[in-house]
Amino acid sequence: MRVPWQVAENYFSGMGFDVVNFGLFERDTHVPVGIFSNMSADWMNHYVASGYMDDDPFFHLAVSSTRPEHYDFDRVDTSDGSMGQAGATMLQETSELGLRSAFMIPFADRNGIGSGFNLGSSEPGYELRRMHGTRLDEIAVGCALAAAVLYDQSFRENAASDGRSADPAGWYGNSALANPLSPREVEALKWLSEGLRNDRIAERMNISNATVHFHVSSAKQKLTAKTREHALAIALTRRYITP
Repeated sequence: MRVPWQVAENYFSGMGFDVVNFGLFERDTHVPVGIFSNMSADWMNHYVASGYMDDDPFFHLAVSSTRPEHYDFDRVDTSDGSMGQAGATMLQETSELGLRSAFMIPFADRNGIGSGFNLGSSEPGYELRRMHGTRLDEIAVGCALAAAVLYDQSFRENAASDGRSADPAGWYGNSALANPLSPREVEALKWLSEGLRNDRIAERMNISNATVHFHVSSAKQKLTAKTREHALAIALTRRYITP
């Protein structure tokens, strides 16, 4: 499902943005899920391996903001300790790549997953505002349309369970979101996702009802879910199980 990302990338690149990033994060925990990016594969591999995703100020801005924001790299102060070391290093390195400003376009969450576009530019902040400030509504609409397609098609279908897709310029997942569930817990939740009751799940897994209950309860605890339905929703969203 590479096409939706290519369309979004081409659209915003055609508007003069040098970098197009689309990130997703868990709304409740603020944990990053992953990012689509047109930055080089070498940089993105470095970004993931260095743990920058967990301390990315753009993710934090998307969590805290509800409207488009302008981000001027030249005016960011990383010396006061309010930003983690990984985030400060990441900003320094992206500046060295030539990025000087960005528009951050956040969105409301869907199924507990928040998202946002980070449209970067090599132009200084005042020039980015001059070039695109009057088109911010148009940009936001384009982001909203692209976000819906990327979430529904690319994120759910193309993001592999190990956090990487086959396209090196596409999806980069957060390796911190390793599946904490045991194989039996995954199996129990998978049958649950198909609408089976505990007694039918017990038959399929050749175990007792009590053991099914144990596996589901254990999955709830690991996922800090309030109900079995909540646990199922979390497992599906994080791709621990696939329907």
